[in-house]
Amino acid sequence: MADNNTFVLFEEIKNKLETIYRELKELKEKENGSVSLSVQSTPAQSDEQKEQELLNQYEQRTKEVINKYIGVQVRIKDEEAKSMDKLVASALTMLHE
Repeated sequence: MADNNTFVLFEEIKNKLETIYRELKELKEKENGSVSLSVQSTPAQSDEQKEQELLNQYEQRTKEVINKYIGVQVRIKDEEAKSMDKLVASALTMLHE
């Protein structure tokens, strides 16, 4: 059961990272396209602010995904520790019989 939950969490993390990557790539392509088309116009400060806000959002989302990944790793280690405790207990029981 824990393995299935872990797999689902990793898939969710992978999907979120792929979405963030795709959105950043689209933003970069859009920025490159707009730069070549708007050579005559001066860069607007509001555009820079929007870009900075988007980058801040992506950074926050990436941090959330990484924190979720760390949480999954902690849960995996906890499950491994429980399994090791059960294994040791079983081995000790067998030795005392």
